Amino acid sequence: MKFKNATITEDDGYLYVFSVGWRQGFIYDLEPLHHKDKRNYDIEETLGSYYTYLLFQDRFKIDEQTWDTILSQKWFPFSYLDDNFIKKMISHAREGWELDDLLHEAHKEVVNLLNKTTFTESLSQYFGEHKEIIDKAIERYLADDYISCTSILYPRIEGVMRSFHNTEGYTTKPNSKNLTKTIISHHQKRRTYQSLLLPDKFQFYLENIYFANFAPGTSPEVSRHSVAHGEAKKEDFNLKSSTIAILALSQLSLFMRV
Repeated sequence: MKFKNATITEDDGYLYVFSVGWRQGFIYDLEPLHHKDKRNYDIEETLGSYYTYLLFQDRFKIDEQTWDTILSQKWFPFSYLDDNFIKKMISHAREGWELDDLLHEAHKEVVNLLNKTTFTESLSQYFGEHKEIIDKAIERYLADDYISCTSILYPRIEGVMRSFHNTEGYTTKPNSKNLTKTIISHHQKRRTYQSLLLPDKFQFYLENIYFANFAPGTSPEVSRHSVAHGEAKKEDFNLKSSTIAILALSQLSLFMRV
């Protein structure tokens, strides 16, 4: 949050009243005036973070029951989805409706994103040696070949995480929990509390949905393990699985940004 005609220094107190539509915000810090101590936090980042909270309050105030509904249906308010779509997703979950009813709408959004050259280019720099394979998966997605797209992406997402883990110099064992922790905690200190990446929930998503374990011979649903071990149900190599894989991979790229 920057102001055109005002500069707030570390020695200044401030009081800020703002609104987003009908929602009102009120923030103040007069401590530097009282104790003569300089402020020790980034004010532009802090004000921006509270403005973000007010602007996207629907996401930050999802109750646990609604979260359970969203996650149990393998969905997530991925950052590259349109805000109106995410509001609709939250509303559906709150009412206990099937989120898959919104699948074709999500599909249209993903197709529009993938057809934007700047979108694919902005993501590809984080995938390194995996770029050519991911490009092939995207090509198959746009050709409605969801079996190929799902088969390629579910193991490859872990490959991207492993490459990131190695490139950043982490020495922990590259198991699912460590790979997830590595990527979620990247730049954590620079990330504002009100992050639209919803890092805590996305960490849960990766650990419990993407890396979901299965019992052999049970025809498990699509996950990294069931696909890689050849036990995922054939009917789940579909539009939903491939759409979610692309959105999850795109979300990961945001955590990886330098």
